[in-house]
Amino acid sequence: MNREIGSSSVQQTAFHLHHLLLRDYRDRWIRYQRERERRGEVHQRAVTEVLKRFVDRNRAQLRYRGVSLDSLPQRVSRALRGDVLSRTTLELFIDAFGISENDSRLLRRIHDGTDKIRVLTGPSAVPPGTAAALGPARHRTTSLHEHHYVGADGLPAWHRTQQVIEATEERLDRYPYRCDTSALAVEVEEGGRLAGPLYPVSGGLFALDILLDEPLALGAETPLTYSTLFQYEQAPPREMRRVSRGTMRNVSIRVEFHPEKIPERVWWAVWDGIDGEVIERDEYQLRASRYVFKRLDAVEQSVVGFTWDW
Repeated sequence: MNREIGSSSVQQTAFHLHHLLLRDYRDRWIRYQRERERRGEVHQRAVTEVLKRFVDRNRAQLRYRGVSLDSLPQRVSRALRGDVLSRTTLELFIDAFGISENDSRLLRRIHDGTDKIRVLTGPSAVPPGTAAALGPARHRTTSLHEHHYVGADGLPAWHRTQQVIEATEERLDRYPYRCDTSALAVEVEEGGRLAGPLYPVSGGLFALDILLDEPLALGAETPLTYSTLFQYEQAPPREMRRVSRGTMRNVSIRVEFHPEKIPERVWWAVWDGIDGEVIERDEYQLRASRYVFKRLDAVEQSVVGFTWDW
């Protein structure tokens, strides 16, 4: 079961650091692992070996003179557990693993403390069977802006997404669009074209692929803009949710209501996975009497969005 981890900046930073080491920087430590690998875990001895070798090579630098090689195993253990993670230790991880500028910036912001970054524990916001059916992610989202419109009948009318994706594999040629209903039509406005019809995936999800204008090299980015027109015959749940399997940065969500169908109350909510209940919600006031808006620096392994009552 997914649940929100401790709200302290150290615990939030430790979880995100663990996630990065497991997902994006695994090749830096896996070569030093001697024991059998445990799925979904970062091996502390191997990570410690990376730090030891780095500190030993950079002894002449002032910032590493006070770092004892003997203290590194305990330092790594405490850091990855979220017990103690000083700024010095965080910078050591960043330097030793060559963590990218974007990832480093986010780690530092979490460590400094912010209420705009949400991190959930658990293997995924998506059940294992569904995650397996979706397959591994081949991209990451570096910017995401969602605009959801609810019509006069109280049903979702349309949804517009502006997104920037970064390839995490060579020659990324498509973006996988996912949704929880087949009662829709999708139009790509910028960045690609539809590859085929909507098809069922697993766990009530549907999918179609957007072929990119040009294949992306590893680390390259491209903007995508696409609109979804809904065709509901029966009312779906009163909510607009965004599921994040990995990390999404620079996220904003706006839900706008028709002037003839204004909700009595609206909440920003966090769900316990796509099949779970709401585990946290905060009431929001409508702006200009018609819409709500939320911006986050990052969303990771989360299901978040707005829910409302008529």
